[in-house]
Amino acid sequence: MERLDFSNNTAYSNIEACIHLNRYATAKPYCKDAKVLDAACGQGYGSYLMKCWGAKEVDGIDISEEAVSQAKKIFKADGLNYIQHTVESLPYEDNTFDLVVSLDTIEHVDDVDSFLKEIKRVLKPDGVVVLSCPNDNYYFQNDNFDNPYHKRAYTFFEFRELAERHLGSYADFYLAFALDGFINIPFEHRTEPDRSYIHDALSLFRYVKCDEALCVPQQSFLNHWNCNYYVGIWGNTNQGYRYNATISPRETFIDHKDTDYDLLGHLNETEKAGRELEEKLAEAEKRIGDVENEKRELEEKLSGAEEKILQLTEFNQELEDARAELLTKNIEGKRLTMLLDLVTKERDFSREYILKQDDYIHELEATRETNGRELVLKDDYIHELEATLADTKEKYGAVTARLTSLESSRGVKLLQKWYMLRHREKKAPKKSKHQ
Repeated sequence: MERLDFSNNTAYSNIEACIHLNRYATAKPYCKDAKVLDAACGQGYGSYLMKCWGAKEVDGIDISEEAVSQAKKIFKADGLNYIQHTVESLPYEDNTFDLVVSLDTIEHVDDVDSFLKEIKRVLKPDGVVVLSCPNDNYYFQNDNFDNPYHKRAYTFFEFRELAERHLGSYADFYLAFALDGFINIPFEHRTEPDRSYIHDALSLFRYVKCDEALCVPQQSFLNHWNCNYYVGIWGNTNQGYRYNATISPRETFIDHKDTDYDLLGHLNETEKAGRELEEKLAEAEKRIGDVENEKRELEEKLSGAEEKILQLTEFNQELEDARAELLTKNIEGKRLTMLLDLVTKERDFSREYILKQDDYIHELEATRETNGRELVLKDDYIHELEATLADTKEKYGAVTARLTSLESSRGVKLLQKWYMLRHREKKAPKKSKHQ
């Protein structure tokens, strides 16, 4: 496990608790009144442990914003500080810390040389450095893949050569192994189904100090190639432990020999499968909740849809009415368009007619002007004719009067009788010679 997870989503693992606690326990003798840097502190449980073990001040630094945020929430104490920063460029002055602890970090960084130089720079001349590195070549010897979180896998000699290049060769090195043996625990520390208190990773802090432990020689080959991890300590190591162990009781002793890793792998796989099942169960429960929410939403949407259907039905009727009205409006529009065309034509015709009338009026005015002059001349001529006619009438009246006078005279009457006799003679038949 790369990082211990202190959320309620991860079950407690005594194997993981032993591995992680034992690494930090290596630094426990050097914590008293020390100013400590925990480089790559993760969620801060190790920084908190070292503060509890007597450190004057502890600075935990990690590149993960999420891990630093969790550390500030879960592990709080006076003199305990957390900073988000890279370990390849530390934000501290030279010669700042009495103790620098960086556990299982070297395999994660890109620039290992810068990381080790920075540890050396911020360490006081008489300070202590505690570094650890996992033995990936042993963990993954039977697997077809490497740890995806690690930049590189180191053998013990590669780890030692690289660390000593920057920190010096005055170091004590340790190899970490699993344990076989027995422990006598007080009766009150037993666990039963109805009084178990083991729940999550925070149970790691319920450890007790063993009063006495004896280490007997091992039967199998234990060396750098089959250990779980390596630890190097630089500085004054006289106050440190020659042996330190973190143990957890179990119910049955079996001679594991070199199969401890197989057991650990099996336990890890079992725990991983359990976590996966819990995650799937949580996901299924979440999905059930989501489905129920979706069901409620669908029911609400269905209710809303039925209402919308009624609204749409009313709207469709309104739409049909609007279409009929639009059709009527279109017919009226076409009629108005035709009337507009007629009015336009009449207007154009009237405009042309007016223009023609204007021309005709101009012609009439011109004709009137011409005829006016002629009328004046004709009026003069008529006056002359009227004068002549009056004179003629006067003369006619005189002649008429004279004729009347003549007709009533004796001479005219005799003359008329003469003419009548002459006329009769001309009409009477002539007598033959024999008569």
